[in-house]
Amino acid sequence: MKFSRKWLIAIAVAVVLVAGGVTGWLVLRPGANADSKAASVVSGFFDVYKEKDSAAGQYLASGALSATGISFDGIQGVLAERLTYKVTGSETDKNTDGQVLVDVKVTTVDVAKVLQSFEQTTETDPDKLLAEVMDAIEASDVPLATRDCQVVVASYPAGMRIVMTADLSNVLLGGFNEYLASQLP
Repeated sequence: MKFSRKWLIAIAVAVVLVAGGVTGWLVLRPGANADSKAASVVSGFFDVYKEKDSAAGQYLASGALSATGISFDGIQGVLAERLTYKVTGSETDKNTDGQVLVDVKVTTVDVAKVLQSFEQTTETDPDKLLAEVMDAIEASDVPLATRDCQVVVASYPAGMRIVMTADLSNVLLGGFNEYLASQLP
């Protein structure tokens, strides 16, 4: 079967229009750019955080940390150094006004496991105990844990910012918040 030149041109135009329409839908569909931008904001935050740059606070939505920066003195600095992350997905939260939920897998020191190893200690001097915990956290064979976290990113007049949640805080602190909650009666 032989097609005429007109039919070939019509088929080529139809293919180009369909391909253009699909590409346009993928790029311009609601939330597509916001999801991508939110994932970039989260990656930027974690990259700066890992470098222990106090400017990481500028990625946060509000509060003292966004204005003054994050302090990486002590344990938080060690946790930041050991942190690795991978953004695994993002989606616009349909139940909010444009917030994007960015899924991240974060690996860092398992502070909960380290602290559990001190539960039977007989040390009563808080300074000595803190020094021992710090040594354990800085040890090369310290246990690591990978936790899933959904980072909430919201749009503000100044741009997209990360909303600090209990889940994000827990991940950044190596499960410390979870550990504290498990110790409550």
